[in-house]
This record gives sequence, structure tokens and C-alpha cells, in this order.
Amino acid sequence: MSRRFLKKCGAVIVSLAMALAMMFSLGACGGGGEPASSEVDFTKLTYAAFGDSITWGEDGETHEQMRLPYPNLVAEALELQNFYNYGKRGATVTFVTTNKVVMELVQEASSKADIVSVMIGVNDFAGAQKLGTIDDTGYDTIYGSLKNLADQLSQKYPKAFIFFMTPLKQYKSAEVNSQGYRLSDVAKAVKDVCAVKGLPVLDMYETCAYSLENDSKSDGLHPTQKFMATYATPQIVQFIQDNYSAK
Repeated sequence: MSRRFLKKCGAVIVSLAMALAMMFSLGACGGGGEPASSEVDFTKLTYAAFGDSITWGEDGETHEQMRLPYPNLVAEALELQNFYNYGKRGATVTFVTTNKVVMELVQEASSKADIVSVMIGVNDFAGAQKLGTIDDTGYDTIYGSLKNLADQLSQKYPKAFIFFMTPLKQYKSAEVNSQGYRLSDVAKAVKDVCAVKGLPVLDMYETCAYSLENDSKSDGLHPTQKFMATYATPQIVQFIQDNYSAK
């Protein structure tokens, strides 16, 4: 067996090992996909993140705000020029609670944004708000409110890349609420509405490894700073890189 042949075999093995390592790092939270286009200069873009306490950055261990909530980490990873964190503790998508409604946050927000994300629904599940169906148009069900929210965002940010994220799984809360549905049903509602409205959706419920094994110091609802930096943020960044398109 010639040295040249062995050298070629060694090069192939090294290349395969590097490829597998990259696939593993992207797959830890369901990332993957092709790398970002080199034509996108994210440094000139502005990011606006809407959501509840997860977006605000409540640490599941300390219950204080993280030093770097995921909007900060996303902005840092993409080297964005500006970003806004419009997360609010207790925020809901339905209008039948006493909590802050995410649509109110959108109304109060700056109209300047090139990338807009929303992660909402866990408080609606915890408060057992009506789930509804994809045919709903009002604000008293999760389906209807999500549809109205999608329209509101599209009107406020007509040129932005808008995407939704499903809620993270919980591991210390009731699996079924008093209305008889699961958090996975809320995640499905987000995906159903995005399909109807033509918006991309990042399925954090199914693909992000939030669990006792990966975040044992968390309260089971709010991830810790370490989890968000290690698991969630890389997935969000990869999703933006893979799917961003200017209008």
C-alpha cells in the first residue's frame, strides 16, 4: 500500500471528522441546514424580539434577569447593529388575561426592525385560555390571537424578516391544563397559523433539548443562562442565517 494512498485516506478521514463535528454542533438543538449566505451583511440589520419571560431573560435558577438574554446573544453572534428586547414577564397572546398582551408590546415598539421574532403561548397554556381552531378570527382564543398578531406584525414591519418560535417544553408543570389541552397543542397552533400566514417558524418545542438532563438547575419552565447560551441561541442564530431574506 503506497504512502500516497495512505495520505489520501488520512485526508478523507479528517474531512469526514470535521463534517461530523459540525453536524453534531448544529444538531444539538435541531439546527442544521446550509450555512449562511456570505452575501448577507447582518451587521447593518436591526433585530426586535417579542415574547414573555423567556425572551425577557428570566433565569430559571436565580429568577432574576439573565446578564445576556437570548436576544442579546443572537445580536452578539450575528454582530447586529441594533437590537430590541420586547420580552415581558407573564405576556400572553390572548386578550382574556390580566397580563400584558404581546400585541400591546408590538404597538409600543419601534417600527424599525429588519428581523422580528416572537416566542409566545406558554402563559396562555398555564392560564388555560381557550385554544380555539384555525378558523377563529377573534382575540379570545389562542388561534385567533396568533392570527391577529401575525397580521399586526406584517403591517408594522412590512419589509422585515418575521418568524415565530414555538414555546419550549416544560418538565415540571402539568402536562394537561384545565381546558384539556397540552403545551404541544399551543406549539401546533403556532405552526398552523404560520403556515396559513406564510411565515417561517422555528419549532423550539420539538427540537430544543430543554430537559432535566440538560438544565438541571432550572425551575422546569425558565431555562438558565447556560442553557440559553449553549442550546437555544445557536439554534435561533442558525435559523436566521438559513432563512433570512430581505423584502
